[in-house]
Amino acid sequence: ASQWDVGEPCVWRRGSGLPGRRSLNNGSEVAQILLLDRDRTALDLTLSVARREGVERLIQPVEVDVLDRPAVQKAVGIQSCSVVECLGFFEYLPTDPPQDWIGAAEFLSTAWSLVAPGGVLLFANMLDSHPELPFTAARRPLADIVPRSVDEVRSLVRCAGLSADDLDVWLPDDGVYAVTASVDSAGETRIPR
Repeated sequence: ASQWDVGEPCVWRRGSGLPGRRSLNNGSEVAQILLLDRDRTALDLTLSVARREGVERLIQPVEVDVLDRPAVQKAVGIQSCSVVECLGFFEYLPTDPPQDWIGAAEFLSTAWSLVAPGGVLLFANMLDSHPELPFTAARRPLADIVPRSVDEVRSLVRCAGLSADDLDVWLPDDGVYAVTASVDSAGETRIPR
């Protein structure tokens, strides 16, 4: 997997959660972290954790439904993010969504539209070859998680209008997840569909 550099201080967009400042260990300073969630309680809880950890000044909560493409683009700004991170969320989106709902490919397309030229989109998916999948499913309900192969993820990336050539895929030794980065290596963010 290649290394990527976000360059100048970056804006980190994320669904609720608090990434550590060590997440960007390439020397870049995190200028701002936007946390996107439609749940005000989740955003408030994240802010209380940020306050306790002394990083509240970096956090800007944005109450928006991340599945609503026009609302997300309006709230965040097209091509405004050095890093867009969807870890722990993407794998819950179906490949073939029910009517009036968003699927995995459309979500990736929306997320990619936020990535600034030279930026990166990070996401992960539980692997369908997870060595302990039956055990894990029996102990923890996984009804909403959609395990996928790396090839299935690549196919979704292509369906979203992204280039599979610009993907870096990390497969940790435990075989549970594939972590994927879509890097705008050409320095030109392509806004799909």
